Amino acid sequence: MHRGRVRHVNRKGALKETLAPNLMKARNPQSLPRILLLATPLLLLNHGVLAQDPNEPEPEPPEQEQPEPEEPEEPEQPEQPEQPVRPDPAEDRPIDPADPIPTAPTDPALMDEVPPPPDPEPAREAEAMVRETTREVEQRLRRREIRNEQEAQDVIDQILGTEGRISQAEVLREERVRPRIDPAVTRQDLVRPPVAAPAQVEEAADYFRQRLRGELVEVPPPVLLRRDDRRGRPLPREVVREEWHQEWREEVIYHPRYLHEGRRYVHYDSRASIPAVLVAAAVLERVTILPAQQVAPIFFEVPADLPPGRALPMPPPNYRDETSWVVSYPVNERSMITSDDILFRQGSTQFADPVSYDIVSALADAMRTLPEDDRFVIEGHASAEGSYDFNMMLSQQRAERIVREMVRRGVSPHRLIPVGYGESEARYPEDAPELLRQRDRRVVVFSLDG
Repeated sequence: MHRGRVRHVNRKGALKETLAPNLMKARNPQSLPRILLLATPLLLLNHGVLAQDPNEPEPEPPEQEQPEPEEPEEPEQPEQPEQPVRPDPAEDRPIDPADPIPTAPTDPALMDEVPPPPDPEPAREAEAMVRETTREVEQRLRRREIRNEQEAQDVIDQILGTEGRISQAEVLREERVRPRIDPAVTRQDLVRPPVAAPAQVEEAADYFRQRLRGELVEVPPPVLLRRDDRRGRPLPREVVREEWHQEWREEVIYHPRYLHEGRRYVHYDSRASIPAVLVAAAVLERVTILPAQQVAPIFFEVPADLPPGRALPMPPPNYRDETSWVVSYPVNERSMITSDDILFRQGSTQFADPVSYDIVSALADAMRTLPEDDRFVIEGHASAEGSYDFNMMLSQQRAERIVREMVRRGVSPHRLIPVGYGESEARYPEDAPELLRQRDRRVVVFSLDG
């Protein structure tokens, strides 16, 4: 500490000695304030005003940085002669059409075909908008009394037409969420490409056209509808019921349960539960509405030849008692088209993959080429899980969704009748394996007879 104070005083003394001559030599009066301003801290320090506190510890001298050891320089390597670039032999070979499509295309035209995953927030908002719009329109039209054919056609246009609120909400949803393959619901056992080629859509349209005319088609189903269940994944090992394994191995032929003498029947728990679009179709005399008790003996009496141990599937009691109602319509049985290849997102009316759009497009192409007087019924069917009422509502909304897509592709909404059957014709119970239950989520198309 003593050495520090002596050195400090000597430094102040040196400053004092050097400052005084400068003040005496300053002949310009204007430079004196500047010199005094600079000298004030030094003068105060010299008189003890800014003196160092004797109790303050002496600052330690700064540590000297140790020089880092230099790394030895590596000897220079002699330059290697440049090797000639050999062309890839795969570039010279002809392109094989069977080669798989690359998963990461670099061509911008190909990259546009692989849409990025949508932002979940706009997707949720768009889905909620479609649901709310559908609910509001359906509730408003169900309360409306349809008195003549013009009002009936107006109701059909509001629900199925391109200018209706529901259709516009769906278009906005598709703009926000581009169609893409959804791995959560896409079937692994469907033998089809991620995006259908135009030739495959044309092939399917020709197949549908023959079926809707009632012609027996001898050719196999088109690629868009071709499945490979038996050569695909087996049922999980935890499935212990042997009859389910047998069902999986066999070719399942769909037999509509509520089809009798050329007429289809769908049950509702009340007159008010019938969708507005079917009430309008009844005013136009395309379908018939009648109490369910009139047809109960046809479908709900247990037949005498029913095999022992097998129960007859029945809807809930409120769908077959004295307060329930039935919508019926005549169909050409030979025109039936059935497919479980049109996939929807879970709990939604949005298609799950681009090929579902292609199948609907092929159906619309086939219907446009048939006579204008021909009318068609689009039926939606659900699997057994979930509540019966919810499945009725969702299957009706999905059938209407398919019809609206056909209308956008040029088919008149007055030629189409959407009907939802819910789980009423499901073949498998809710505890069946998923690979079996997904067969019940089907779309059935008939030509309307008469």
